[in-house]
Amino acid sequence: MGIIEYDLETKDFSFVNSKLFEIIGYDDDDHFNIKKFVKMIHPDDLEKFFDSYVTKDLEFRIYDKYGKMRWISSHKTSYFDDNGNLVSFRIWLDDITDRKMYENLIYDINVNFLNFTTDVQGNIEMLLETCCKLLDASIAVYCQKRKIMNREKYAFLTSDRRNFEISLEEFQNNFIYFTKYTFWNVIYSKMILYNE
Repeated sequence: MGIIEYDLETKDFSFVNSKLFEIIGYDDDDHFNIKKFVKMIHPDDLEKFFDSYVTKDLEFRIYDKYGKMRWISSHKTSYFDDNGNLVSFRIWLDDITDRKMYENLIYDINVNFLNFTTDVQGNIEMLLETCCKLLDASIAVYCQKRKIMNREKYAFLTSDRRNFEISLEEFQNNFIYFTKYTFWNVIYSKMILYNE
């Protein structure tokens, strides 16, 4: 868990632990300060981050050193002097990016199932898009084995909405190429369709 402590007198951090640097992608020697941290906070979350000096729990977004958005869960505790004046606050920060990603995926999956229609190809396209998000893949492929007039064929539908069909021989000769060199996540259906 990352920890920062902000001193109101110096208007800068008085303490930053190494776990926070790990979360945000900075090194200790990057001269990390409050100005850099404020620039990292997502613009829509700035106000809620700084709107109160009281103890509170908060979720907000930041951009790490490499520009990747990360979700942070934080707990802020304020410290006051004997006269009741705020002198500093300490914030414990935890990277919850993976949790947020899975929450969004669960939402997408639920929406997919609620939006299923009789359009089979449209349903498969929705699921392929969700698979790409789930697997952090650039493309997902649905493969359906078909038997048409006693000839086996393989029909492919990709998450970028390309369709193509190949024979059993082409599939057997190229399957290693498809999976090894294009890094596709193959979703294989054993459904066999018969056309008479």
